[in-house]
Amino acid sequence: MTEKIINREAAKTSGSGLLFQRVRAVHRLLNLISKLGKKTCYCATEFIEDSATLTVDDGVATIEIEENKNYSSGLSFNSEAIKNTIVAFADQYINYFKDSKTIDFSIFCHANLSDERIENSTLQAVAPDFPLSQTKTTKLNILKKLVIKDELTQDEITIAKALFVEEYKKQYAVYADKEKKTIVSYAGNHKIISQWDNNDFYLFLSSIEFIITESDNDTYDD
Repeated sequence: MTEKIINREAAKTSGSGLLFQRVRAVHRLLNLISKLGKKTCYCATEFIEDSATLTVDDGVATIEIEENKNYSSGLSFNSEAIKNTIVAFADQYINYFKDSKTIDFSIFCHANLSDERIENSTLQAVAPDFPLSQTKTTKLNILKKLVIKDELTQDEITIAKALFVEEYKKQYAVYADKEKKTIVSYAGNHKIISQWDNNDFYLFLSSIEFIITESDNDTYDD
């Protein structure tokens, strides 16, 4: 049975965000046309995530879905924008496609890359053997490694999974009261993702292409 998940298309993008999204969709479609020649390809915005493309080659359909972000501040794996997108992709991965064989995920961002700064208390709880700095937080470079497709260590996977699961729980918490003080359960696909081990999570995370560029909007529109 397909679990009820958050309808993220209900909150429509507007203004400069919508323009950025549509310009990126045009770029994706033009790239596909250049790559595929006369073969048919489709692209839709706000259908599955920000944009989705569909191509068919020898009777095999391939869907590529993408989320677009435009931020003036730096992005790390612990940024709300990145965690929110990974939660959204996890729901698509589980509910509709089951694996990454028929679908490709990507995050396209105009932003600067930043290191993650994680509280030492959090790191001690999820990865006790991870070396900590002498300050209250320790710097990691998880997103930077994902962008260049550098393999994460087991500790880094454990930490990334913990951040992801915590964000999933935050978005899908079911409360007993209107004041949202008492959590009674978690909705969505929490039962599934809470059972993922490091291999399961990393298989999913590795199916996402992280495209982070420092180009500004004007340059990209041109």
